[in-house]
Amino acid sequence: MERKWIKVRKRKKGWKSVSEMAKNLKGISLKGLSKSQKSLMSKHKIHHTKAHLRKMAVEMRKGKTFKQSHNIAMRKTGK
Repeated sequence: MERKWIKVRKRKKGWKSVSEMAKNLKGISLKGLSKSQKSLMSKHKIHHTKAHLRKMAVEMRKGKTFKQSHNIAMRKTGK
């Protein structure tokens, strides 16, 4: 299986594989999300608050897409 690499900000090494990413972001568990959702959430965390990320994770576990859960989180919690 080929590894995908992404650029991680504020790290000494700079690069991290998707599989090595944190299992939580800002204290929010990513358990139950797919690899692609985890990758998107780790990029997304730079721009949004803990409450926003928590609401998104809950909605994605219920079966919503990333974009749908983002729109719901923006309406409910804001940025």
